[in-house]
Parts: sequence; C-alpha cells; structure tokens
Amino acid sequence: MKFIKIKEQKTKLLLLAALLVSGLCIYWRYIFGGDLPVFNDSGNDTWQQYTMHYQTIVNHIRRGSFSWWDFTNGFGTNMFNLNLFDPSLILLYLLGVITGPEHMVYYLVWIQLGRILLAGAAMYHLLGYYGISERAKFLAAYIYGLNGFLIVWGQHYQFGMITVYVPVLLFLLERSLQKKKITPLFPLMVCATAVYSTYLAYMSMILVGCYLIVRLLMMEQERVKTKIRLFLSSCGSILLGVGMSLAILMPTAAVIFGVSSRLESETSLVSRILGGLAPYPSVYYGTLLDRFFSSNLRGMAVENVSGYAGYLNYYEDPVVFTSTLFVILGVQYLFILWRTKLSTRRKVLGYVTAVVIGLALLLPLGGIVFNGFTQPFSRYTFLFIPVFTILIAWMLDWLMETGKISYVGLALTTLLMIKVYHLGYDRSFFVGHKTNASILAMTGEIMVAVVLCMALVRRVSFRKGLYGLLALAVMVNMVSEGNACFVDRVSLKKGDPEYFGELYSRDIQQALNYVRATDPEFCRVEKAYVGATACMDSLAQEYRGISTYNSTMNGNLKDFVQTCYPGLMYSDTNHYQFAKVAEDSEFAAFCGVRYVLSKDAGMSQYGYKLVKRFGDIRLYKNTKPAYIGTVQTVSISEESFRKLCDGENSVDILNRAIVLENGQNYDRAEKIPEDENESRIFLNSPKKESEISGWVTSEKNGYAVFKIPYENGWKIYLDGEEQEIEKADLGFLGIKVPAGSHRLQLEFSPPLLKQGLKLSAVFWVLYLLFLLQFYYDRRKANQN
Repeated sequence: MKFIKIKEQKTKLLLLAALLVSGLCIYWRYIFGGDLPVFNDSGNDTWQQYTMHYQTIVNHIRRGSFSWWDFTNGFGTNMFNLNLFDPSLILLYLLGVITGPEHMVYYLVWIQLGRILLAGAAMYHLLGYYGISERAKFLAAYIYGLNGFLIVWGQHYQFGMITVYVPVLLFLLERSLQKKKITPLFPLMVCATAVYSTYLAYMSMILVGCYLIVRLLMMEQERVKTKIRLFLSSCGSILLGVGMSLAILMPTAAVIFGVSSRLESETSLVSRILGGLAPYPSVYYGTLLDRFFSSNLRGMAVENVSGYAGYLNYYEDPVVFTSTLFVILGVQYLFILWRTKLSTRRKVLGYVTAVVIGLALLLPLGGIVFNGFTQPFSRYTFLFIPVFTILIAWMLDWLMETGKISYVGLALTTLLMIKVYHLGYDRSFFVGHKTNASILAMTGEIMVAVVLCMALVRRVSFRKGLYGLLALAVMVNMVSEGNACFVDRVSLKKGDPEYFGELYSRDIQQALNYVRATDPEFCRVEKAYVGATACMDSLAQEYRGISTYNSTMNGNLKDFVQTCYPGLMYSDTNHYQFAKVAEDSEFAAFCGVRYVLSKDAGMSQYGYKLVKRFGDIRLYKNTKPAYIGTVQTVSISEESFRKLCDGENSVDILNRAIVLENGQNYDRAEKIPEDENESRIFLNSPKKESEISGWVTSEKNGYAVFKIPYENGWKIYLDGEEQEIEKADLGFLGIKVPAGSHRLQLEFSPPLLKQGLKLSAVFWVLYLLFLLQFYYDRRKANQN
C-alpha cells in the first residue's frame, strides 16, 4: 500500500511538471515575450469588457465603497452581473487590491496556468476511482489539463474554472457511490459550483444527474434498495448544496430572469423544443467534425486580416478537442466495445452514452436544453470532455493489456484524419495554423502507428514499452494545438503607451478630480472620443457615464435605447458608446451627462462650454440643464409614445412628458402641452453608489423620473416614506411627487438577497447537522 501511494505521488508530481512545462511552452509569448493575454480580435471581450469589470471591482474595494450597484458601468448595473465569486478571479482581485489595478493584466497568464494544473490534478484523482493504471491516468489527465475548452474558453477567464469543478464533482460523487455513503464534501462542492456560476452550475448538475443514473445502473451486484437509497441521498445532497448557495443563487437568478435580456425569446417553449429537433445548417457539421481534430482548422476572424470559416465564431462553435488520440481511441471504443468481456448492461450503457452525447452535439435541442431552454449555444461542451478523457484512459489500459483493436476502425480514422488536416491546412490563413495542422497530422499518424504496433505485438511488456512514444506524440500534439490558439493574435502589449497611457492618464484623473471638487451633485461624465476601450473606460477611470458593453443588458434600458435613441448603440445592441453621439448635447443632458472630456477644441459649437484644460484633455460642461432626476407633470402613454417616436424627435417628447404605461394618449406630438412647472431635483454625489440622498421641490403634483435603469431592488423614500416605483420613459425609475419640498433617499439592495441569505442559513444548519451525523457514524463504526 505504501509503495502504491509513493508511486501515485511520483505520477502526480510528474503530471504537474509536464503540465507546467507544456503551459510555459504554450504561453511563452505572455510570460517571456512582450504580449499580454488580452485580445482585441475574436476574443475582444477580454479587452473590451472583462478586464474592465475586474478594474471596477478592485477600484471599489480599494476606496472602501464597494456596493451592489455600479454607476461607472453604463447607466448603472447590478454587480451580480459581474463575476464576483470565481475563486481564481478572487485571487486576481486580491492581487489588484494589493499591487494596483493596472498590474492585474500581468497576472492573468499565471492564473490560467494554475487552472491547467488544477484541472489535470482533479482529473487524475477522478481516474483513480476507476482502477485505471498510473500510465493511463498520467496521459489522460495530461490531456484533460490542456483540453481545448480550457485553452480556448480559458481566454475569457471566468469560463476556465468549470473544467476544474466538474471532475471534482464527479470524483466526490463517485467516491460516495463506491463507499455507499455521501461524503460531506459533495454538497459543499455543489454549493461552490452554484456560487461560482449559476449558468455553468445548471449545466454541470445535468451532467452530475446523468452520471449518477448511469453509475447506479452499472452497479449490477447491488440490491435495488441500496441503489434507491444512494439515488435519493445523492439527489438530497445536490439539493442541499444548491440550498446552501441560495444567498448567491437567488439574486443572480433575479438578474438573469428579472431584467436581463439574455434569456428573451419570441417563441414558446414547445416551439423551441420542436425546432430543436431540426438539424443545424450543413456548415455546422463540418465545423463540428473539424473541432474534434483541432480548434484551429477553421481559422480565426481578425478584422481586415482574416475570416472565420466555421458556423458561428471561434469561441461559440463546439469546443471538443481532447487530443487527436481521442478521435483514434473514440472510434476504437465504438468498434470494440461489443467484443469486450463487459456485461451486456454495461455495453448497452456505453453505447447509449455515446448516442446521447452524439445527439446533443448533432441537434440544436442539446444546446437549447443546456442553455436554459432558450437559444442553442455550444458552451456546454465542457461537460463531455471529462467523459472523453475517461474513455481515453480506459482504452489505453485496454490496448496495453489486450492489444485488441478494430483494423477497419483504425483505417477509417486514419483516412479521415489525413483528409481533415489536409483541408484544414489548405484553409488556414496564418502560417502558424498551417504548421499546427501539419504537426497534428504527423503526431496523429505516429499515434496510429503506435496503436497498430500495440495490436501486433503479443507481449504486454512490449506494448507498455510503446507507451513512451505514444505519450511523447500526445504531448507534442497538445502543445502544438495550444500554441496555435495564440498565433497572430491581436494582443495587448506589455507597457503599451496607447492603452496604459490612456487608461491611467494623469490628465484625465486631474479633470475628474476637478469635477468631484467643484460639483457636489450626482451627475454624469463622458468622453467625446474613444479611449483605451470602445465603451468601458469609465470602469477603470471611475467616472459615471452611459457607455457600456453588457452581455446581460437590462431589458428595460435596452428597450429605451432601441426605441428612443438607437444611435447610441455601437456594433450591436449590447454596446453603448457616447462618443458616437457626443455632438448631441440635448440627448446628453437628458441622460444627465453634464461634463464631457474631449481632445477636440471644437466641442463648443455643439452646446458645450470649455471649463478647463488639463494637458491634452479639455473639460467641457453641457450648457443645457443636465440632471439625473427631473420632475414632469405631463404624461404620455407607452403606446402613444411608441407611435409618435421616430428616433429623432424622442428627446423632444421626453423633455415635455414622462412616458408611463397608463399615461395620456396623444395622436400627434404637437398636442403634447408644454410643462410649465417649476421644479428641481438635487441628488448628492454618492459615496456608496447603492445609497443616494437628495431633495426635490415642485410647484405642482407630478412625477419624478430618475435616469437609473428600472430594476427590482431599488427603493425610493420621500420624507422617509417608501414610494411605489413605476417604469418611466420605457427604462427608468419613476415615482409620484406631491407639490412642495421633500427629502429624497434612493437605496438599492439586490433582489432576493435577503431571502437567499435566510434560506442559505437554514440549509447550512442542515449541512452542519449532516456533518455531525456523518462524523458520529464514522466514529461509531471505528469503535466497533
């Protein structure tokens, strides 16, 4: 036993060393070269969005003003939209707090290397519960540590950790099933997964449920009663773990299902399911086939340089690469499974699993189910890679022990492999992608030759001797593929003066400090030019604007922009860029944009007044009244407004009347009366952005509208009394205001957070009771 443990420790250390060296080879340009893993091509979400999210989180923590609402992100955003609970990103935030946000991009590559090591180690432990040999465990875990999903989607930072969570979940479940007793770590891991990402946890629980059913069916020697007990206790543990996470899960779900437009769909659930049975376009299937052999055979879209020849794009198409060896052994598995000495039930389960995975990949229904029954996406493919890895390990042991293969299957795989890599080579634009196709083809042929030799030699020792050559071919295969994912990328350069100089400009900070020192009112600041990012500089530079890039945009705000001012959109409906419309000072004033930063001396002609110059930056003030909150006594119904609004006269109408669901009906804009009420709303610049104080004065009864996105969680108090909030101007907060002067207080708390905390507390108490019972039973068993 001691010898076995020493052997396992050596294998594990060798695995981690191999993954580390391979990772250094893949990411050499980001570790030793002049690039950073921040991209402005197909992966521009990293440059344009994610790194800015990390900046605002760190900025708020450093200044001691972290709150659940962030006004530096567009019109304002619920912080549960951001990735707050990824443990690898929490480490990044901690480093940013200690060393400064400007250094965070330098740590990203090291965090990715950490994910690779953790993924490989997690898979190694999982394989240990299947009686897999050390050789097979090493090579399969190595492949998993560098799997295509982790390398490709790991570029988007927050998706990488799920490749660590899934094998740990399966490992703890398998351990519980084999010991016939749920380990306390299993519900704890379910909780951690749900806290990490509601979206990915939903997918992962589907895999865990399917795995549980398959494994129980495989336990042929166990009594039905035992299987039912294990099934119910496992399901109970999953529910316990989910319950423990409700403090995070419920407010996150409130964002996703409450106001986010991400899950919107115009078709019914039944229609979507039936539509999911229809096949994808033919280009999808060609892309899917290629993606088993490599993630880089269809190119990569780089603006004005090259295009992508796949179905959707480089990231959203299925990422299933698990080495060329998986393709070879996967086909062998399908051909030889029926010839093994496994029981009929296990053979049937093996083929059923293959069919289910195949259907999930081949039909849109798979993407619909895994994406919460909305539109089909292929991000769920991380679920299948652990299954592929287990297959690789099992087949490696089968080959080394028996040497039995399907020659027909091997021949077909070889021909298909040569064809796919040849077409990929011809299709590739970048030299690095062509080189990768050649290396993958050569290493694939070596793998085929090794598999063939294993079948031809009779002695087990000879077959195990061939393992070294196979392992070397696999390592070259994986490193080449990983390196190809970063060929000719448009990456941020270390110390780039245009990026870092703009993002951390001393002139801009002086201008913003001047505004903070001279204007105590809550107002918005914007840029009349494109800075380091297209829409997100405000998160790093800590000013409150309206530009943003938000993949889970507030649906009410989206309705306002698309209906009233579509010119604010940049690229698509998820990008808002003020620089595009900076010349329209009337719209800027309506949104509360009082100050504009510009490098142009001609902004005065557009309704702005030069306040002061700070180096190259000119600070302008809007000559029109620009307030976050206004009072209006004239209303117009949403129905009438939509009919009268043509995108050009929208601001004129909005300045004359507040848009309410049950407002007055007008058939012509000219009939809307002028609002002659004298009123003023003053909001103090908030130190904590979820708490805003101020006052309102009005001659007449009317409605106060605040240019803050209409979203559950806001409460507005007038003289200490909570007011009923209505949706105003399609996307903002509105309340009734009686004539006179009143104190105002606006507060935001994430919806369902308090309820989630209470329910989580209940489930944590249940977990502690479960923990006490578990250790009591174990102690009693040890005594007996």
